Amino acid sequence: KQWYQRRVAALLPKELAKSTMVLGKFNSADSIVLRVKLSKDITLLLASIYMDITSDIPSGLLTRLSTYAETERLPLIVGADTNAHHTAWGHLTCNSRGRELLQALNANNLVLCNTGNTPTFVGRLGHSVIDITLTNTLGINLLRNWRVNSELSLSDHQALTFDLASGTTSSARRSLAKCDWTLYQQLVESHFSRHPFWFQPVASPEDLNARQNFLSQALRSCFETACPITYGTFRTTIPWWTAELTSTKQTTKALRRKANRTKNNTDWQLYREANRTYSKLLKKTKRKGWKDFCNKIGNTETLARVNKILNFGNNKLGSLNSLRSPTGELTNSPEDTIGVLADTLIPTDGTPVEQVPTEGGGDTSLILKLLSPTRVDKAAQQLAKNKAPGPDEIRNEMITKAWAWIKDPIRMIFHHSLKLGVTPTSWQYTTGCIIPKPNKPDYTNPRAFRIISLTSNFQKLLERLILWYLELDLKLPDKLTKNQHGFKKEKSTDCDSALIPL
Repeated sequence: KQWYQRRVAALLPKELAKSTMVLGKFNSADSIVLRVKLSKDITLLLASIYMDITSDIPSGLLTRLSTYAETERLPLIVGADTNAHHTAWGHLTCNSRGRELLQALNANNLVLCNTGNTPTFVGRLGHSVIDITLTNTLGINLLRNWRVNSELSLSDHQALTFDLASGTTSSARRSLAKCDWTLYQQLVESHFSRHPFWFQPVASPEDLNARQNFLSQALRSCFETACPITYGTFRTTIPWWTAELTSTKQTTKALRRKANRTKNNTDWQLYREANRTYSKLLKKTKRKGWKDFCNKIGNTETLARVNKILNFGNNKLGSLNSLRSPTGELTNSPEDTIGVLADTLIPTDGTPVEQVPTEGGGDTSLILKLLSPTRVDKAAQQLAKNKAPGPDEIRNEMITKAWAWIKDPIRMIFHHSLKLGVTPTSWQYTTGCIIPKPNKPDYTNPRAFRIISLTSNFQKLLERLILWYLELDLKLPDKLTKNQHGFKKEKSTDCDSALIPL
């Protein structure tokens, strides 16, 4: 219910949303403020504000927002529906509300970006310029080409557009679909044929780390050569768009231009009817396109991706923005938020844990049984595709495609890791993904979130081999109590049998 009472929103591209934080202390039904990291060097504040005509100008919000931006040394860009008139932003007349707003802007050193007098509100009762874009002194050099978009917006208000001179390019990534795997395998074969030192003695953790680092660096180097960086581009076509929509849109735009020109009530009525027809046709065509897409879904993996898309932004799940610190204050930056989460979810006394090699070494016969070639090959074959890598950036596909040349080096690394009782240093790092717990009443509480850790895929491979030893050789599942539900197949801590009556 609260969601539908909001009169402002922010819609971001997926890649940009990953580096965006909502500043809760500025948010209300009529305002939303985002802290957005555009690039390594540029972070800015984006705000959307609706100024209700029946309420006073929100001078206090503008003061707090500009003060925060100045304190943090961040550029600020504000889009506002002011419901106020003033010649300073292109309206033909001024009213008391406009004069009050201009005074608030001057008091907070906020700069108007509007140019010209193109109406931003176009309706049957008249035209006006009531929508404005603001920035502070740090944002003046970022904002370029401000303009009122003349395209049909399905609203009485026109879109205000501008460019950001951030000096950034489109998102860059390596696409597995465009990787030349044949070249990758040739490079791996050549690389390892020139470094046949795998069966030399490993006597210390330093020797083990050297072997592991060489393996990871070799795979990364070969992959980067065979899979060059590609830059993301915007899709220029819409899969569900039709010729009928194009024709209807053109007709509606023509009627709108005529109504603007003649100022005739009959022409405005014709335009409104055409706009309603276009809006209904747009929704109908979208719905049909979605049904056609769903009918083509042929496997569980695709269905799971669709379910993930549908649940993106689900209001039953919180988003990681401002959190309450132990003092009760809301955090103001991503660094503060991560600090509160770390202190809450990963408590530590700060004492580093050192690995001590096993005295006398591990049981060689047991290690050889655990790392039999048949088992290691089978474990590698079961590595899932399209899974996120750990901090070492070694993907499962990089392992499986190079398996013929790296299986012996990997077995040797596993063997010496178990023999020494030491985990290679690169496997000790994890990438943490913070996700909200469902249906929590307060998502400013850090305990409403949990952390999923992404470890090295080499580490996961070794863990699978150890699990098989516990399950197949020691028959450990048969020895566990029937009340054990965590980490067991076909068991869940959510099922009724996990509840023990007291």
